[in-house]
Amino acid sequence: MSISEDRLEFPRKRRFLGPLGPMSFSSIRARTTLTVLLLLSGTIVVSYAISLRIMNDHIRKEIVKRAESLGRSIASAAGYNLILKDLLALDNMVYKIKESNPDITSIAILGPDKKAVVHSDVDRAGEIMEPAVGRVITRGTDGTWIQEVAAPAPASFAVESPIAFMSRDLGSVVLNVDWSVLSAAQAEARHKLLGIFAVILALGAASGIMLSMSLARPVKELASGVEELKRGKRSKPLRVYSADELG
Repeated sequence: MSISEDRLEFPRKRRFLGPLGPMSFSSIRARTTLTVLLLLSGTIVVSYAISLRIMNDHIRKEIVKRAESLGRSIASAAGYNLILKDLLALDNMVYKIKESNPDITSIAILGPDKKAVVHSDVDRAGEIMEPAVGRVITRGTDGTWIQEVAAPAPASFAVESPIAFMSRDLGSVVLNVDWSVLSAAQAEARHKLLGIFAVILALGAASGIMLSMSLARPVKELASGVEELKRGKRSKPLRVYSADELG
């Protein structure tokens, strides 16, 4: 049984359009380019995730550290004014600190009985402050503790620093800090990291394409020369691109 040649259909090689024209998936250049790009993309994705995690943890620690330092500073300054019962000076200090730190939602200076001697919300002055409910983030040796607030605002944390003056316990300072500043700082860090890694990916992709072309060029030249020799058409020597094994 014979089959006419015009009915024979041979499978065609799949091809895709590369930066310098069509390339076959079976070609060395195409496979090298795809391998380099896949390895580069995977490495960059993993590096981005690790860098973002480290950056987020660093920002979180810095925000908590700043709030802790501010609480200690207020407690240190409030002791003398509490001894003198200078409520005007305490009010002025609380007002200025809250105005200059928009991420602080409230500041309260409490007496030993947990009653608010001074509060950034004037209506809450004299109110007995209930302890915050939530997970304790850290507790210092001087009695300062930082705690995530579970209610009423889950996106905040509280810092309480004891007020002591000449070994006397005069109460404590309580700061409530909005976590939204953390989200804003993390979003800014994500955008910067994304831009940096996008540039790295673009440069790496261009380098990978150039590398694959440099590797494939001498092999392609050799294959072309061998094919021409088989046909008896080769009349000039092969071009040497480099002095190594591939040249």
